[in-house]
Amino acid sequence: MLSKQTLKDFYSSNEKNLNLVNQNYEHIDEHAFDELSRLETLNLSSNKLQILNSTPFLHLINLKKLILSFNSINSLPANVFSSLSLLEQFEMTNCNLNSIDSTSFNGLINLKRLILAYNDLVYIQPESFFDLLKLEVAVFSFNKLEHIHQDTFKNQKNLKRLNLKANNLNQVDKKLFINLINLEQIIISVNSLISIDNIFENNKNLQRIMMHSNKLQQLTKFSFKGLEKIFSIDLANNLIETIDEEAFNEIQTLKYLDMSKNHLRSLGKNVFNNLTNLDELILSKNLITTLDPDLFEKNVNLKLLRVDFNQIISLNPDIIKHLNSLLEISCNTISINNMKELQEKIISLNKSSFLLNIEFINSFDDVDLIFNSYEALEILQRLSLFTNRHKAQLFSTIQSKDLKTLTKILIKMIENIFQDLSSHIRNFKPFTQKPKCYRLRFLSYTLSIFKNWSKTLKLFCNFFNELSGIEILLKYLNSNCLKKNILEKKDNDSKYTYIILVDIYGDLLNLVYNLIISDQESKKKLSENNCFDFLIETAETLNNVSDLDFKTYLIISELIDDEPNLKRLKNINKVIENLVTYIKVCVNRLNENDQNLDDQAEFIDNVLIFEINNNFYYLTDFLNVLYNFAINDETKFDIYETYSMKTLIKILMIKGNKYEKEITLKLLCQLCFDKRILKNVESDGEICSCLNQLIEKEKTLENILWKNQTLDMRYKMSYSGKDKYIDE
Repeated sequence: MLSKQTLKDFYSSNEKNLNLVNQNYEHIDEHAFDELSRLETLNLSSNKLQILNSTPFLHLINLKKLILSFNSINSLPANVFSSLSLLEQFEMTNCNLNSIDSTSFNGLINLKRLILAYNDLVYIQPESFFDLLKLEVAVFSFNKLEHIHQDTFKNQKNLKRLNLKANNLNQVDKKLFINLINLEQIIISVNSLISIDNIFENNKNLQRIMMHSNKLQQLTKFSFKGLEKIFSIDLANNLIETIDEEAFNEIQTLKYLDMSKNHLRSLGKNVFNNLTNLDELILSKNLITTLDPDLFEKNVNLKLLRVDFNQIISLNPDIIKHLNSLLEISCNTISINNMKELQEKIISLNKSSFLLNIEFINSFDDVDLIFNSYEALEILQRLSLFTNRHKAQLFSTIQSKDLKTLTKILIKMIENIFQDLSSHIRNFKPFTQKPKCYRLRFLSYTLSIFKNWSKTLKLFCNFFNELSGIEILLKYLNSNCLKKNILEKKDNDSKYTYIILVDIYGDLLNLVYNLIISDQESKKKLSENNCFDFLIETAETLNNVSDLDFKTYLIISELIDDEPNLKRLKNINKVIENLVTYIKVCVNRLNENDQNLDDQAEFIDNVLIFEINNNFYYLTDFLNVLYNFAINDETKFDIYETYSMKTLIKILMIKGNKYEKEITLKLLCQLCFDKRILKNVESDGEICSCLNQLIEKEKTLENILWKNQTLDMRYKMSYSGKDKYIDE
């Protein structure tokens, strides 16, 4: 129990911040905080609290932030926070909360943030938030709300962000948001709404609506009525079949519209006419069969148009004359002849920054491929390269001797695309304007497009039985010309090209790694030629890209198990030294006060801090590399053991993401089959203590690790909800 005496023994009456996380408290004495009236922040998360009495916070008159998350409190009593008139932030997530007294939040006149996500709320009494006049952020995501009374937010005129994601709402009262005159963002995704007519009529300041994954069937002229400042609308993954031609007439400010994964079959000619400021339009994964050539005539600012994964058979080339954007029409059934027409239109209009991606075309069954493959490749210089289930038919005329020539053509295409991309980025207004999200979204999308180039390079490598294609590509990536012009440049014009090139190389590394793991013959051939040396050179070239650097060393570690490569590498410890050196560089950046890095424990802790806050995968790759080197060598095993168990355990205790925890547990289970490691785990009290917190119901560490391994890594660990996070 958390008592007054317990706090008195460890904390002074002048404390302003009190962190009581994960202390296994089951009850709070009503006088526990009587002598801590100066307290401003109180964190009681991750305990075992089940019941709150009505007076535990009575004397915390200066409290500004209260966190009760990850407990088992299923109800809030009347007037429990009535004395906390200065409280600005209250968080209570993952608590199984299912009821709130209508007076629970009485007295919180200065509350600005209310976070009640990941609970079991089914209903909120309309008077519950009557005193929350200054509330700006309210999060009720991942509850079980079925209905919200129209007066629930009656007094929240200052509310700016409202999150109702992942509840059971099938309708919203038309007056529910009527008093939210300053609302800027609303999230109602993952519910069962069938209509949104007139619900935003009074929200003139609303800028962003996220309503994906509902059951909307149509958009009418009343769906977005009253939205004068709307910036972004996400309607993906609904059941929308029809759009009234007046649906978007009143939202001229809209810049981003996502209607992917709906049931649209056709679009009215004038449906987008009033969206003159639209930057991005996503219509992917619908049932659209045709697009009117003048459909986007008025969308003069459109930068990205996606109609991929539809059922478009033919695209009128005149549609291009109204666009200056990235046009994504992949995974349709467009013919090669239509592709030629589009290419000719692009050239005739002299649209140098226009990018068109037509990947995964599926119409080769009906297309006569009389033209030779070089001609096809010339077309693809502008249309981006594609793959499809009949790739062998497309490249049937190419002989093995032509591989080098074709690879050069492909590389030339990549360079041309780089130029297009640089031009497009320089001319893309959001890159020089304020909206950061547009810049990131655009860059992310362009990277996804250019990944397809590496898929194409892999296509050539896979098509021929020899590994000469991989060798050529690795050699090109290590050419002096490329290093000088791209990899070693630091100016703004080349950094985007560098990112794309790294992305391509990452895919190529995946290809090589999968090849040597699955095919011993290929592994042998790869070891016998210069690819091994090229990999080492590339690791040095990309020494600022940690994930690629270490992926390269993973491949090297797989190849050094034969005598020739051991001799060529000369010294395995050199590879380990490179790995450790890079980590030390990272640590040095964190140690600005010249802390002593000779202390091994401090060194590990600093590495851990860096990885937890930056790149988790880099650390697991590093541990894997060391394990590969150390598994059969006692000396090297000592190096590995230094970094392994405690680091992994700390990640498990600190990281909040379930996926990352499972990855770490997987590696942990694998490591514990090494008897040396398992012995150390069982004898180390700190590690066992941490594991016992993660594995609450299992008593034998060895048994649970073996069980997890034999169950094909289907972890049945109990995290007590700690893997969840708030989606604001």
